[in-house]
Amino acid sequence: MGNKYETEPCEPDDPNRCQRNHPTRGQCTNRALEGSTYCAAHGGNKAVNVATKKSLERYKIEKFQATIDQVAEGESKSLADEIILLRLLIQERFNGIDTANDLILQTGPISNLISKVESIIQSAHKLEKSMGEHLSKTQLSTFAQCVVKAVTDELGDLPDAKERISRIVTQIQEAMNNGE
Repeated sequence: MGNKYETEPCEPDDPNRCQRNHPTRGQCTNRALEGSTYCAAHGGNKAVNVATKKSLERYKIEKFQATIDQVAEGESKSLADEIILLRLLIQERFNGIDTANDLILQTGPISNLISKVESIIQSAHKLEKSMGEHLSKTQLSTFAQCVVKAVTDELGDLPDAKERISRIVTQIQEAMNNGE
């Protein structure tokens, strides 16, 4: 069969026979689709599609619940865990969009979730900075000076050391300026 919803004739005593009864012709002679009591010609495909959609929704809920359970195993969630949960919620909102109207309806909730992700990321950066996990510009400059000194000490005896060191310093300065 080329189409998964094609009609297929069956025997009169087949237990999977379509249950549609026509007033003048009697019971339909086609086989009902798996997951339905009707053939494709009598709406069995709609029932199968609804069942498939419900199954997919159950799968997504179970997957989402498993992720929440993994995150919740620890007593307190980290900011990274919170961001993961919010990103999952955003993804699920996007997955539920089928039409332009759905997109319009989901714009507000999605925007709200994105704002929450942004807020948590900013909080995480502030927390990391206060804990010393980010380098300040002064710390970065000090580190760059140490790198330049180490390179100078190692390459200082080479004939073209000044040109090489100058290129390295320029690259480090450009990298620091681009990071602002």
